[in-house]
Amino acid sequence: RKALTIIPDVTKQEWDGLDIFSKWLISTRAAVLVMTAMSAVLAGLFAWRDNAFDFPSWLALTAGLVLAHASNNLLNDHVDYARGVDRQNYFRTMYGPHPLENQLLSRRQHLAYFFVTVSLAFVCGLYLVWQTNFDAITWALLGAGAFFLLSQVLHAIPVGVAYAIWAGGGIVLVALAGWAFYGQTPDLAGFVGMGMIIDGVLVLNLLSKTSAH
Repeated sequence: RKALTIIPDVTKQEWDGLDIFSKWLISTRAAVLVMTAMSAVLAGLFAWRDNAFDFPSWLALTAGLVLAHASNNLLNDHVDYARGVDRQNYFRTMYGPHPLENQLLSRRQHLAYFFVTVSLAFVCGLYLVWQTNFDAITWALLGAGAFFLLSQVLHAIPVGVAYAIWAGGGIVLVALAGWAFYGQTPDLAGFVGMGMIIDGVLVLNLLSKTSAH
């Protein structure tokens, strides 16, 4: 609860005693995510005023915006740390704990936080796209945002690793979208293949030393 109002200072010992959700709140600087949540609340109120409020869509919008903001914070911290910006007495490390600079998380763990968060944001966005009947403009905006994120990630991890995660994750997400929205159920071999892709992404991020450079 404290992490929702301020960005608390924590020692490594205190950090190790926290649950994973509390660690996520601190890592994403959850206190500033409230501003994004408020914009979604205002959007809901305007929709209510115009008799256009749909609760599932509003919930997906709110969660998607907050998760996208959290993903951006995680990515900024990772990229700036990799570039040597967020070090020592730089202002980012002064106003709140930096998960990497303060050695609260390893780079692989930090990337895992990012990929899980951005994947959840993607699911929310995919639901909203489905609600708009897959409008072409919406897809174009999503594609532009995805390529922007990829360009930022390349500052922190090698292009080969980034592309492997991009391609593999994309295959799994598109297959799951086809299953959820079009009833295109994969067979056993399809599920096994997607499981192997997910395993490969996890190995690259959690075990391979390549992704740490």
